[in-house]
Amino acid sequence: MKHIFSRTLETTIKKVSLIVSIAISIAVGAIVVNANKNNVGAYQNVLENALMLQHLLVYFVIAGFLLMVSTISNATGLIASEVHEGTFKLLAAKPNSRTQILVGKILGVILGQIILLAVSLLSYFSTVIIASNIDGNIIKEMVSYLPAYFLYGVVIILFFTAVSTFLSCVAKRKITALLPLLAIVVIALGFLPLQRVMTLVREGSSPVTLYYVDMNYHFGLIFKFFVELVDPIKPNRIIGYLTNLFTDYKLDPDVTRQEWGGRILLANNYLSATVVMLFYSIISLVSYVMSFVIIKKKDI
Repeated sequence: MKHIFSRTLETTIKKVSLIVSIAISIAVGAIVVNANKNNVGAYQNVLENALMLQHLLVYFVIAGFLLMVSTISNATGLIASEVHEGTFKLLAAKPNSRTQILVGKILGVILGQIILLAVSLLSYFSTVIIASNIDGNIIKEMVSYLPAYFLYGVVIILFFTAVSTFLSCVAKRKITALLPLLAIVVIALGFLPLQRVMTLVREGSSPVTLYYVDMNYHFGLIFKFFVELVDPIKPNRIIGYLTNLFTDYKLDPDVTRQEWGGRILLANNYLSATVVMLFYSIISLVSYVMSFVIIKKKDI
């Protein structure tokens, strides 16, 4: 199992994946830096604008399209590709049970995606810190949301790995499992937000039933939950001093987070974030369990 885990991990964090993750994250950081280049005004307004843009880009790009597509691409091939190419028989012929094979592959993808997530976030924040002339305290506040973004990303990884693995065990080819999930991502992060904007432009309101199937709304609630989780935490003094090394302004690194911090992300509270997370946790758990059940009985 250790060999299977290592091989899957290496495949997940291959050079191309690292380069793409770093390049996109640096590009996102450059967008934030450029947008805040002429961001002047009261401290609170400047910080609100910087945080809102950061939350938006991390949600839709770094922990959104980039992370979801990467996870789906790696996880949907775990079993389907091996079976289609005939290599699964070779793995099963060795002293590894099918359960051990699947465990090694799942853990390899999860750890690999977590590493890619960490690399992406560090690349983004490094760009913002080094290339920006934003006030030191504002950068410190921006960096303080790193744990929230990371935790949200881990949730995304666990969910999409579970569903992708299940489809990989069911499908005969990787593409069969890949396309439906990619369509879901495009609808969740592309079509549904656009539909919501168009509804607001027409001064209409979305049907209540849409909230039950709107995955963008569900993911948004989970993202907001983790962002608000770190809101009461005062950014670390060390972070303040480190970020001030790379900025033009050396202000007090101990400025406290203002009360408005938890209110800059607004969401319709029709559904509870806790209930939504529980629902997706159940889907993930069922998907993992069903994957093991199917792989034991699968004809290879």
